[in-house]
Parts: sequence; C-alpha cells; structure tokens
Amino acid sequence: SILDYYEAVAQAILSAKSEIFIEDWWLSPQLYLRRPPKGNEEYRLDRLLKRKASEGVMIYIVLYKNVSVALPLDSLYTRDWMQTVHPNIIVQRHSNLTNSPFWAHHEKILVIDYRLAFIGGLDLCFGRYDTLNHELTDYDSNEVAREVFPGQDYSNPRIRDFHKVSQYDVELIDKSTTARMPWHDIHMAITGLPARDVARHFVQRWNFIKVNKSKEREVVPFLLPKGEYVATRDEIKFKGSCRIQVLRSSAEWSQGIKREHKKVTTTSADDKLIKNKIGQAIVERIKRAHKEKQKFRVIVVIPIAPGFEGDFTQADRKSMPLRSVTQYQYRSISRGKNSVFEQLKKANIPIDQYIGFYSLRNWGKVKRPSFSPNILLDGKKKKRNRSRSNTISDEHSGENQSNLYPEDGRMDYVTEQVYIHSKLVIIDDKIVICGSGNRDSEIAIVVEDEDTVESKMSGQPYKASRYALTLRMQLFKEHLGLLKNTESESSDYAIRKDVSVMDPLDDEFYFNVWNKTAEGNTLVYRELFKCVPDDTVHSVEDHRNFVPDPVRILQGHVAEPWKYSAKEIQSRLNQVQGHLVRFPTEYLSKKSIEELENLTLRITEFRILQKMLKPLESLYNIYTVYVQHPVISKWLGLALFLSLFLNSYLLNITKQQQQQQKNLQQKVTPGLVAATKTTPKKSVKSKRKSHHHSDIVRPVDDIVALLSTPEVLSDEEIIFAVQAGKLASYALEKALGDFERAIVIRRALISRASTTKTLENSLLPVANYHYDKVMGACCENVIGYMPLPLGVA
Repeated sequence: SILDYYEAVAQAILSAKSEIFIEDWWLSPQLYLRRPPKGNEEYRLDRLLKRKASEGVMIYIVLYKNVSVALPLDSLYTRDWMQTVHPNIIVQRHSNLTNSPFWAHHEKILVIDYRLAFIGGLDLCFGRYDTLNHELTDYDSNEVAREVFPGQDYSNPRIRDFHKVSQYDVELIDKSTTARMPWHDIHMAITGLPARDVARHFVQRWNFIKVNKSKEREVVPFLLPKGEYVATRDEIKFKGSCRIQVLRSSAEWSQGIKREHKKVTTTSADDKLIKNKIGQAIVERIKRAHKEKQKFRVIVVIPIAPGFEGDFTQADRKSMPLRSVTQYQYRSISRGKNSVFEQLKKANIPIDQYIGFYSLRNWGKVKRPSFSPNILLDGKKKKRNRSRSNTISDEHSGENQSNLYPEDGRMDYVTEQVYIHSKLVIIDDKIVICGSGNRDSEIAIVVEDEDTVESKMSGQPYKASRYALTLRMQLFKEHLGLLKNTESESSDYAIRKDVSVMDPLDDEFYFNVWNKTAEGNTLVYRELFKCVPDDTVHSVEDHRNFVPDPVRILQGHVAEPWKYSAKEIQSRLNQVQGHLVRFPTEYLSKKSIEELENLTLRITEFRILQKMLKPLESLYNIYTVYVQHPVISKWLGLALFLSLFLNSYLLNITKQQQQQQKNLQQKVTPGLVAATKTTPKKSVKSKRKSHHHSDIVRPVDDIVALLSTPEVLSDEEIIFAVQAGKLASYALEKALGDFERAIVIRRALISRASTTKTLENSLLPVANYHYDKVMGACCENVIGYMPLPLGVA
C-alpha cells in the first residue's frame, strides 16, 4: 500500500549517510509520510529532509517546471520553500521558456546513497497517501488527533482540482459532504547495480539541467557518479534473485518522447507516426490465440474516468480535458474501426473470452463534525460511537474496519472511483514492468525473478517467477476483497484465498469469481448512486435522465434516498466485495463524445498550438548551442518572439488602414451620386473679407466687446468666444459676415470636439469618419463638414 511505501521512504531518508536524489513531477514540502499528522510532525517531508541536511547529507531535487496555466503544481513555490529549509538542499527545475503544455517530466525517483532506489508511479505530493482499504472520508480539522488528510491533502480532482498549493492548509472540498478520491499506485524499491543505474540516470539529468539552465548558479554543483568498485564492495550483501533492466524514455533520434502517449490511445494500423502500437499488438496476439485455440487472456484495470473536473455531456472549456481523454480511451477500446473491440468483432472473435476492462470503486460514510448533533431521518438523535466508525485513523490504531453501521442516516453514504495511477504490466506471472510511463519523459524497470515457484496456468502445473506471481495475487486479492482482515484469520483460509486467485486462465475463477464480483459490485453502485460513466447510458439524453438532479443530490451521494432507509442502503452496500467494477465500455455509445459541440475544434486548437511551439523550441535549442549561455539565449528567443509579434501587429494595422481607405473611396465615388439637372442660377458673390491674424488671444471680455467688428479678431479668438459660450456656432455666418471664414471656424470647432483630429486641415472625404452617423444630423453641425449633396437635407 501507499502507506507502506511512505513508511519505507521515511526510513530510507533517515538512513541516508551522504546524498539523497529526488526527482518528481510534483513535490509537496508539507507532505506527511506518517499518519495521522498529530504525533508525527517530525515526519513531514521538509522537516525530515532538514534533519538529514543538518547532519551533513547533501540533498539534490529535480522538479518539473510546470506550465502554470495548465497545472497547479507551483514548482517555483516548492523550489523556494525547500531551498530556505537548509543550504544543503539544492533544487533545479526543468523545462524552459519554450515548455510545452502537452508533455511533462513525469519521472518519480528517490535514491539513497547510490545503494537504494525507489521507482514507480508515486510522487511525494498531496493527494497520494492511501491504504489498502481506500477510504473515502476523514474527520474534520476540529478533530486533529484523528484527522489523516490535512488541508489540500484531502483531495478529489473530479470535484475540485488543486488550487494555490502554497496555501497547503486550506481545505478545497467539504469533508462533511464530499468524498475524497482514493489513489491506487505501485512503487518499487531496488538495490545493487540497478539502483546505481538509476542514480547515474539522475546525475546525468542533473548535469544536463546545470549546463542548460544553471551554469551561472555557483550554488548548483556538477555531480560525479560514485566509483564502481566502491559501490560493488558496499553492496555485496544486497544480492537478490531478480534480474532488472532500467528503461528510459527514447531520445530524439528514436522519434521523440512526446509520442509515447499515443501508443496507449491508438491501434490504427495506418498510423505512420506510431511505432509502439500496444493496442494493435494485443489484437494480433488474441487473433493468434484464437486461431491456434490457445487459452489467452488480457485483464486491463484502468480508471473509470480521467481525474479532471467537468461534465461528460458539456462542451465548455472546463470539461474539455475530461471529454477529450475519454474520447481517446473509447477510440482505443471500443469505438471506431481501429479499436480493440471492433477489430476482434470483425475477426468473429468472442471478446469476453480473451479481454476485459475493469475499474475500481469504493463507498463510505462522511464524518459529521463532532460538535454537530447526529440526526437520523426519523428525527431521533443518536450518539456517535467513535470506536465503530470506519475511518483511516482507526486502521492506523489497529481496529477492525470490516463493517459500517448506519449511524448518520442515508444522506451520509457516498461513493467515488479509486483512481488507478499505477503503470504496471504483469506477463505470464514471470515478467513485471513498473514505472511512471505515461506519455512524457519517463522511467521504468523490467523485473524477471529467477526464483521460480510452483503454480498453475490454465489448470496445468506451471513454473512462475516468485515476484511476479506474488505481486499479481496480492493485487487480485485486494481488488476482490480477499485480503486478510483480522489477526484471527486461519492460515488454511488464507491458503484457500491464494489458491482461488492463483490461476488467471481458469474459467471458474475468471467468470465466477472475477467477473461475477465486478458485475455484482457494478449493479449495487448503479442502483444506489447512479454513477457515470455507466453501461446503461447510451446517449446524452440517457445521461441526463440517469444522473440525479445536482441541485438536490450532491455528486457521489445516494441518488434517490427517499426510496431506501439507512438500514436498506447499508444492507445493499454490505454485498459489495472489494473494489472491482466493470469499466463502462458502452457509455454514450449512441453518441460519440467527439461529436459533442466544439470538442473537435478545441482539440484542433491544441494541436495547432503544439505545432507552433515546436519550431520555437527548436530555435531556442539552436540559440543555446551557439550562444553557450542559457539565460542570454532565453532572452534572445524572447526578443525575437516580441519582434515577430510587433511586426505582425503593425503590418496588420497598416493593412486595415489601407482597406478602410479603399472602402471610403468606393463609398464617395461619383458614380454613386444621383444625377442632377443643372438649373441656371445667379452667381453668388463671395463675401470673403480680410481679418486680423495674430498668435495672441485676447481675454474673452475684450473679444465680446469687439464682436461688432469681427475683422479685427483672429480666427482663434472667434473659436475661443464660441467655446466660452459667448457666440453660438450656428450664428457665425451672420456675426462674421463672411461665409468662408464661418465654415473654416466651424470645421475647426467640430474637429477639436471629436476624436478625429484631421478635419481642420484635410480635404473631404476624411478617413476614419463615420459618415453614416452624420446623416440626418442638424444642418448647423454638418455645413462645411460634409460634401453639400450629403450634408444638407
């Protein structure tokens, strides 16, 4: 269990003598390695590392430099926090300025003194700690002695993802109403030569980041791997029976690590980019077994739903990650001509005989605050029996947690999926592959135990590797609810449970134990909680009719509590065995998730962005090589980007102005003006008179006194008088006795009162002026401003 792993990590850190290497996708300094936190304060990760650093142990940490808009990990906060704990703790982050939001550094490594290495799927971060019981609930923060998941460690990303992780003690979800999402994962400890190989891998990664990002940071040293002779001499006593090979993500020469994720989301034989088509390999192996009439079986256990917020039937941006990942899963498993199921159907192969998909789910009861009265639906108060409560705290105190009692009423029952984060393959009970392998930069190990034991396969005697067999049987018993629950359990009964899960190809086990348990558990959860995804929900309309009203029923609670008493709910849930359920391969089968509005478009947007980022990343790498300075190359790349952006912006503005000018010229072309008939008129003699010109503007009172003789006033003085309200603009012709001068002054007044400042000195038509807004205006506002055929009604 993860409880055991964190305990092993704590003991390993305490045993360190010289150096500790940590590489994580996410690291939470305030993570407690022992629970409950009350009484185990010294086992908080940052305090444990500080203790060893003060003893002279050097601690080197590599973190994924997350894209903040995509992930809430806040690696900058973690780096700053850890480096203030002790000078012997040194942290580096990677990636860089061109970091893509579509992949990450996903390795999870802990190395102690080159002699012991931990590798697998677990980060040292919030939301991971769990037990084999996968409890859903916890006591609130008012009961510090019993609280197991403080602050943001009580997590359910399906309800609310992590947010502002620097505020680690803030509870993002309500423990009294909402279940946490349990975490199922696998991590391994290795010693000897493989552990040194993992240590060298860390050293190479550390030095690479030092060269590319921290060359000027004197506090960050280059690391040298420990000598082979010394290491071998110190580790002779750790020799075991397992042969281990460390696996790393491929480099650019072998097509790049960014395509690794597609190998688990496609089986297309026509895809030229994907080289490791795992899904297609499974299909071909099943076809071969069917043709040769061999017993062959693939058991796949995956999450019921991706660990993202959102609604499967909504096309909003919040739901896009949830729905896009789900879409790719179904495209791989059961939808479309290239899916596993469709290829097997096309070959007339009975799917259920060869492959099955499963998930994990659990149920529990939320814990009401101790200061709140406990009221059942019949209105009677009932005292809580803390010794009988089903909590993780009680598991730590050694109490039996096999049963729950309906103390709190029917509204306290909750369910949630057990999120399967492990990356594990067990083949023929002989070979184990375990690591962090998703789609990013990853690390894993292949384990083959040379110590064989007697077992059975398809009813026949079989030599299995001890490690692979015991690991698979442990997992099967956990999922089926067959793990030892009490100290009084007889050894004979334990042996019978081992025998029942020993042969994975036995039809009696597969159909009457494994499948029957999964189907029975699925039916109970469907009846009481109506969880989605579900195999009976084939369309969006089915989905909306199936799930309870979210206004009345909180997510994960009993869907129709008025139909059952608390005793009836408890009775049905007591029929659940373990955590195994069916993976819903038929969910929304009548309506492709991809067809929902805007999903395809938004996925395309992400792909376009990814293609745009790739050349920028290549350019940055070129700068780094030639400049030989990561900081300068970063600023050069930023300057180039800003230059391209500004030039594109200015070019676009110029283009718009040219287009607007062209449009305006088209609007006032003579061909658009109605033909007019010329009529003889008497010539109007201009009344243009000479007037005073001066840059000095007299006081307004002096100007008013001289209005009777306007020729002694300058144009600026007339404008000043109009602006001061001493002369109406519509009376300029009469006051000045000069039509042309009146028009010039009016144009100047209108120009200075508008956003267009070119009218005073420009010829009509004027660019950037909305003529349609002037049409119909009073003549006093447009005379001298618009061409007369347009401006005068």
